[in-house]
Amino acid sequence: MVSRIPAWTWDKLLRLVDRPRLGLRLALLSTLLASPALLLDFHLDDHIGRYIYSEREGAARLFHNYAGGYGLALGDAAENHWQMDRGWAPWWQYDRLLVRAFRPLGVLIHSIDFRYLLDSPVLMRAHSLLWAALLVLAVTRMYRAVFASAAIAGAAAVLFALDHTRGLAIGHICNRHALEATTIGALTLTAHFRYGRTRRWAHAWQGPALYAVGMFASELSMSVSAYVVAFELLAQRDAARVRAFAVAPYLAVTLAFVAFYAAAGYGVSGSGYYIDAAREPGPYLLAFLMRAPLLLMGQFAGPPAELALELPPALAYGLLAWALALLALVGWALRPVFRRDPTARFWALGMVGCLVPAAGADPSNRQLVFASLGAMGLLAQAWEFYASSPRGPASGLPRGGHGLAGLLLSFRLVVSPLMFPLSTVSIALAAPINAQASQFATEPVGGRDVIFVTSPYEMAVRIAYLFRHLSGEPLPSSVRYLASGPQATTLRRTGPNTLEAAFEGGLLQSRYLHLHRDPRLKMPVGAVVKLSGFSVEVLATSQASGPTRVRFTFAKPLEDPSLAFYRWDERQFVPFTPPGVGQERTLPAALMPVGW
Repeated sequence: MVSRIPAWTWDKLLRLVDRPRLGLRLALLSTLLASPALLLDFHLDDHIGRYIYSEREGAARLFHNYAGGYGLALGDAAENHWQMDRGWAPWWQYDRLLVRAFRPLGVLIHSIDFRYLLDSPVLMRAHSLLWAALLVLAVTRMYRAVFASAAIAGAAAVLFALDHTRGLAIGHICNRHALEATTIGALTLTAHFRYGRTRRWAHAWQGPALYAVGMFASELSMSVSAYVVAFELLAQRDAARVRAFAVAPYLAVTLAFVAFYAAAGYGVSGSGYYIDAAREPGPYLLAFLMRAPLLLMGQFAGPPAELALELPPALAYGLLAWALALLALVGWALRPVFRRDPTARFWALGMVGCLVPAAGADPSNRQLVFASLGAMGLLAQAWEFYASSPRGPASGLPRGGHGLAGLLLSFRLVVSPLMFPLSTVSIALAAPINAQASQFATEPVGGRDVIFVTSPYEMAVRIAYLFRHLSGEPLPSSVRYLASGPQATTLRRTGPNTLEAAFEGGLLQSRYLHLHRDPRLKMPVGAVVKLSGFSVEVLATSQASGPTRVRFTFAKPLEDPSLAFYRWDERQFVPFTPPGVGQERTLPAALMPVGW
């Protein structure tokens, strides 16, 4: 176990990082660590992009509904009904669901990907690696602009280059917007830090102009304003009016962006997976208090924040307790650094401010790219502080502070580089979805109505449907979902055209199903959803997890050859024969396997 930070590590670092080409070398190192991404196939949302950016039938309308791949629904009842009727959304989707982000720069860049890079996952991920390298270069310049010590700036750049938390943003093509926004954000902060040093009017406009450009990449760019406010508040000593003048343009851009975002119909409403702070401040604040510690846990040590989504509630609360304990220990070890250096306080406040936009979605390490700017700056300062500070009771430092700081740095210098390649290729854990979709693409369902009785994850159905479009195989007349998620489903045949389904514990138990409907938006008993040749009536519902019993009515008898039923069988969809009239059948929980 590391018990202290030896001074020689800092002395050696001084010789390594005070070099003019440090940024280029770190960019190459980071690219090497992330290079396994080049081995990946397309996964999950990548297939959506391949379809909506194509000229295939229906692609343009779905492109509009999905906001170029950065949304799910427009908040329009007619368009949401079209999605359900065409099989792009499940029948339980909230009729006014809105999930739509404003990312025109990302849409422009993806149009290059999906239209001009030969439908090649290698070329598209090479494009992501280029952005990842540019990000490291920009961040290295940023640290050198804010830190007076070249050694601390270099140490922070090294820690950022080795940080594994942005791996998924590199490996998942549709998450590249985070790299684009953070690259522009780092350039913005560099300009602002230089303006803070000179306070020359000629430099005052550069940061706000870049900040405005960043807003076209992602709403995550609002994190820049958190660092700017924290910098002027804690790290500068100018008169209050000077600092207010420095902050004002960023606040103006932020307010203009937020006003435009709401007026133009962007944002989130009706989803339980995302929360819009402007539309639901109360629920958002509660979610922030739960998600922020998990995100910081993923940033400083681990396990990854997204683990909370996979655990049962009791264990998830245990993970939250660990996150709070870890943060208390980190704060305790950094206390003397905060006391000595206002720059450390600025990084900490800015890092926490970055969690405001990040906490709008369920926690995941991929949301930490902006927060890692502050975290790595903090850890670099802790490295220098403890390496140059005396040890023992007479030092006045927290007992064990050297050891804890050493453990945190060991994690960043040893464990994080090992996790970086794994994080980058973690999207490939969804490979079984590709396998089942490839299998379904060859099924004889052209011109028939396909009904998925059970599925592990509604996206598994969507991707199976997408593979039919992308492979050129004959398309079904329609696609319908009956149930999805990890609950046993009992089907009872009540008539030639009707099935009643009972969902053990309720249909909307899985967090992933909350993407289409917040469980707080109840489907009351008697609610009816009518689609072409198919309707659903809610017969019973639960307070916490949605419908527990529903009736499905088809326009044709279930034995009609135009209907093709499928159920989930461990790793794939297999044909299913509905029970006879008056009979019932219980199907086990549909669980999505993970693998490579």
